[in-house]
Amino acid sequence: MENTGSTERLAENHNVHEQRLPEALGRAAALHIRGFKGEALRELTDLLQQEPGCAAGHLARARIEMEEGDYSAAARSWELWHELGKADADSWLALGQCYQQASRWRESARAFEHVLEARPEDRSARLGLGLSLLHAEEPESALTHLLTYLEGQPGDPQARFSLAAAYQALEQNTEAARLYRELIAEGHLRSESLSNLLVILRTSNDLAGMKDVSAQMLEADGGSLQALEGAAFAAFHSGEYAIAAEYCERIVELDGGRQESWMNLALCRRKLQELEPARQAYERALLVNPGLTEAHVQTVGMLIDQGRMEEAAEHCRRSIELCPDAEELYIALSGIHENAGRTEDAIVVLQAWLRRHTDSAEARFRLGLLYLACESYGEAKLAFQACLAMRQDWPEAALNLSLTSLEAGDLAAAARHIQSANTLRPDWEPALRASAVIMLKLGALEESLDYHKRLVELGCREPEVLYNVALLCEQVALGEEAVHYYQQALAERPEFTEALVGLGHALENQGRTEDARESWAKAMEQRPALAMEYFGVAQ
Repeated sequence: MENTGSTERLAENHNVHEQRLPEALGRAAALHIRGFKGEALRELTDLLQQEPGCAAGHLARARIEMEEGDYSAAARSWELWHELGKADADSWLALGQCYQQASRWRESARAFEHVLEARPEDRSARLGLGLSLLHAEEPESALTHLLTYLEGQPGDPQARFSLAAAYQALEQNTEAARLYRELIAEGHLRSESLSNLLVILRTSNDLAGMKDVSAQMLEADGGSLQALEGAAFAAFHSGEYAIAAEYCERIVELDGGRQESWMNLALCRRKLQELEPARQAYERALLVNPGLTEAHVQTVGMLIDQGRMEEAAEHCRRSIELCPDAEELYIALSGIHENAGRTEDAIVVLQAWLRRHTDSAEARFRLGLLYLACESYGEAKLAFQACLAMRQDWPEAALNLSLTSLEAGDLAAAARHIQSANTLRPDWEPALRASAVIMLKLGALEESLDYHKRLVELGCREPEVLYNVALLCEQVALGEEAVHYYQQALAERPEFTEALVGLGHALENQGRTEDARESWAKAMEQRPALAMEYFGVAQ
């Protein structure tokens, strides 16, 4: 008869209860053996309400509750058994199993440790402890116990799978992948092993491996979202956007309630330059989550890419109401206004953002550019100064502060700020160009010449730059160099009339009169109006 040993031990230790309540225990046992487990539990519950200290009642109820799969209730019954001082290795093992089934991992680990203190060779407890520690996020300790267990049971699939999971948690992915592949080949825990292996392959960006494992998973279960997502990821990052889109379409058919699924489909469509389907996918993501900032931003981008500027502006305005802290939307709306020539509207949008986020460096910089464009130099100066207060190592802000000062007529400030830009980013073409202009306006011809020459050395060989170098060479009495740079400018643009005239003057200054006349002759052929000056005819 089942549970005979337990009832005999109970009789030895609790004779009083056996003598006083044999009928209740007997009725419970009789009901249980006949298959009436629910009735047996009710009998035991009634018994324990009358006699809460009846250890045999707790023991019997714990065993039946475990049979019924009610592990939380069974755990409480075993705890009461232990409170009555009846704990032993067997009851700790049973309690550990109940905790394990109820996902109370740290408690199950302690229970299995009690078993191993009494019975170090107990394999069930050793495996249980390893599994519990793994789930309790202590993979290193779990690894030790699982390896010990596998020394005696090297073929146990569950233990090997758990060992692989421990290696994976410790980022020892090569060993983990090896174990998963062995289990897959053997047909043990195949679905779980494929699933975990796919995670490892994605972490290592093994696209070919991901395609293979995803295909195996889909062969077994065509509706596996994890496999479809893995296949889509591998295809997308292999540049196979059409294939990735097909997988994403299957994903939204199966699970259209997740915003991520629609966002991924939209990204694939965008890569395929299918702008309207991409925009529609972003709109579906917004049906799932109306406050999804990224979808709003991308939808605006789609409309802009399609040239639907006013629709984009209207969407920005609606989106800002839903996502008032999304800087990208303010920037986009401001840009739309700017491109449409509505500079004042663009400024208003950025000012609205900066009232909410005064520390927004990008918006402050863009606002400075707008003020500079509409010649509001005082406001532009304040904006760029604020940028540099937030980020002292910002060459673009220093350059634009210099240009603002230049436009405002403050040459000393312009020179000071352009020097900062040059220090922050040496040999930066925009700063070199601005420096050349500023030095020229300051009358520092040699310094301006140096900046122009540096531009040429860096490959800026536009005819205008070469022409300016030649002019400056003339002005600082470098006649031969002037001739050279005029010739360089004409090599880049033979019809550059001003360069022909300048070259003539430079040649004449060198005493090369015939060459000078030839250069002027070519200039007059290109621009007959110069003949009027040559002949001294008033215009």
